[in-house]
Amino acid sequence: TADETSDSPILTLRLPLRLGLRWETADARGVPFYEFHVTALEEVVVPAGRFDTARVQQVNLRTGEVAERWYAEDVGQVQRANPASVLLRYALVTEATP
Repeated sequence: TADETSDSPILTLRLPLRLGLRWETADARGVPFYEFHVTALEEVVVPAGRFDTARVQQVNLRTGEVAERWYAEDVGQVQRANPASVLLRYALVTEATP
């Protein structure tokens, strides 16, 4: 049913991110859903700081919609295009607080 496929996890990242790396994900029925491609390794400056990133292009294979995201190692997503967003703050937590 539609509910079974909508709650299925989708692999977003295949680590480590390397230039040229490509992968696909599928829905719960095994039907291809997204295609990902690391298109560049580049420095990105956002309000949270300066990061060395991997730019990942994501294509929805059903709609053709394309999104780009920039990921920094040990941080995660720092910038996104389509729709646009950026990381505003970033703090490294060295100890767990009770």
